[in-house]
Amino acid sequence: MFLGHVSHSIDEKGRLIIPSKYREEIGSQDLVVFPGFSGQLVVYTKNDFAVFSSDLKNLKSSNPKEMEIRRFITTNCNMIKPDPQGRILLSQDLRNAAGIVKEVVITGNLDNFEIWNPERWKEVSNFGDGHQMQEKIEAMGLRI
Repeated sequence: MFLGHVSHSIDEKGRLIIPSKYREEIGSQDLVVFPGFSGQLVVYTKNDFAVFSSDLKNLKSSNPKEMEIRRFITTNCNMIKPDPQGRILLSQDLRNAAGIVKEVVITGNLDNFEIWNPERWKEVSNFGDGHQMQEKIEAMGLRI
């Protein structure tokens, strides 16, 4: 399970060291990386991506909007194998898609983790206090 957040930097070759607590979860699996809907990169292990993509397989090819979503995700996916030092190489296309230059924030998201441009993360992570979050949860009808 991927939890918490940490600040990191990318080296001059575009490599990112995966936090050690995440490397334990990943083990020897390949990773699937693609641009998310909020300007971040989304990272799944190959096994967790198979679970996630099962919903994509159910999208109707006769529905243009559903196929657009499927194509957006699948055509932008990159299969990446971490090197022995626990680094992944983020292509220039991926870095451009997320506005990543040097510094990043890596955030856990249960079955995946995300890689953010720090300024973008600051914009989207203004969650408010616990009371405000409780109101949002109740308004959505969630029980957590």
